[in-house]
Amino acid sequence: MYIGPTEITALRNILPTQLKSCSTFEIQTAVIWQSWTIALGLHPNEEVRLRIFVNSQHILKNPPLPAGYYGNVIVTPNALCTVDALIGNLIGYTVELVKALNNSVDEEYIKSMVDFLFVNKWPCYTRAHTLTVSDVRRIKHDATDFGWGPLVHYGPMKGWSGGPRPGHGSFFFSSENSNGETGILVTMYLPALAMEKFVKEINGYFGS
Repeated sequence: MYIGPTEITALRNILPTQLKSCSTFEIQTAVIWQSWTIALGLHPNEEVRLRIFVNSQHILKNPPLPAGYYGNVIVTPNALCTVDALIGNLIGYTVELVKALNNSVDEEYIKSMVDFLFVNKWPCYTRAHTLTVSDVRRIKHDATDFGWGPLVHYGPMKGWSGGPRPGHGSFFFSSENSNGETGILVTMYLPALAMEKFVKEINGYFGS
């Protein structure tokens, strides 16, 4: 699914004044999480999770990362909410959840997460009713030249899901539409009927 500047403006216009300055990531993730939850048709008392990937290289100061380090420094904070609360409120409620989650990562959080993973021997994360979002728009895939010609495609080859009560993953990529506008390509993996509901919910925000 492609979400361009026109769609993002439409989303900002339905937000309360205090949330109109939220990032594109926060607004888009909120809409996708809410629409995904509705599409799954879960019981109102069920809990759903949002997990986001946060690049934390710029956060670590004490001690700082070694000069020249280019590997990942990613943490994955989670938000937890009942289905009823998530879909029973206006989209501004969900935007606030995503914004708080995005802002929760500081140096103390990162060190605490590393300690937890070490002590607990890298436990498996919860998958059930979990949407994982990874924004890779700022990774300069097209800046790497292997001598094979210009980049044609980057990203996963198939949807991200699994298990009897699966979680799902969504990637955000930079993409251009037929008019040359740069927007966001969103991947989503859902059963066919749920996908129809998801698309309907998303389009409802854009008046289409």
